[in-house]
Amino acid sequence: MFELLKLACNIAARAGCQFADARYLEIRKQRVVSRDLALSSCSDGDDRGFGVRVLYQGAWGFASSPTYSADEIEKVVALAIRIARASALALREDGVNWAPEPALSLDFKSSCRQDPFAVALEDKADLLISANEIMLKNKSVKRAQGFLSFKQVKRWYVNTEGSELHSDVTSSESAIWAIAVGNDDFQERNWKAPATNQGFECYQKQEFVAQAERVAAEAEEKLSARLSPEGEFDIITDSENLSLTIHESVGHATELDRVMGYEVSMAGSSFVTRDKQGE
Repeated sequence: MFELLKLACNIAARAGCQFADARYLEIRKQRVVSRDLALSSCSDGDDRGFGVRVLYQGAWGFASSPTYSADEIEKVVALAIRIARASALALREDGVNWAPEPALSLDFKSSCRQDPFAVALEDKADLLISANEIMLKNKSVKRAQGFLSFKQVKRWYVNTEGSELHSDVTSSESAIWAIAVGNDDFQERNWKAPATNQGFECYQKQEFVAQAERVAAEAEEKLSARLSPEGEFDIITDSENLSLTIHESVGHATELDRVMGYEVSMAGSSFVTRDKQGE
């Protein structure tokens, strides 16, 4: 897989690029959804392709393609260089000053003892439907649902400084929820298993069953729960909620790419500017 990526970097270097990198990605996804005592949907996705980034005359150019071949590599590199040349015409300063980095050779694979994509659909259905069955035993619960979501991302990366990197990361995510109906009202309660960079081994049927019992009971309890009082109060914030609040309010704002204005067109700018350093 590395050979064609090296070819891309070599072509860019011969064309006079100050720097170039190339990466190839394979992304596989699966999502299994349950509704009451059956599966409601199951989807599989498989995306792959490569991208080339070049630094030419102080400006960036990028191009990509889903077709991975030597001929396509040449076309994509040429396009990336044309884009960089066009971008260089609009430079107001000297352009990008690229700091050299030592070459790295790394290979990383996340922990995955049980490949979720190799697990039979029947086993995934059993996990979800068993939880739904428990939730539906509560007479107030009229709808029980859940999902399992898996993702595997394989990356290969090469640059003109000699780095060769490979990673293989599998992640898993799941949730179950119950909708209780009564007293001219309906209420929902859910449980989300913590997302993890692991395989199917992180899911245990007994945990889903135990959580299902709690979720159903709390959904029913919410039907008769009193409304929160109105007014100003001192509150005690759970650490997980507090960390999220800090993350969203000031965490993103202090990311350097936003502070420098590089993310304005994609993720927004920041109220934290360089002149506020130390304040």
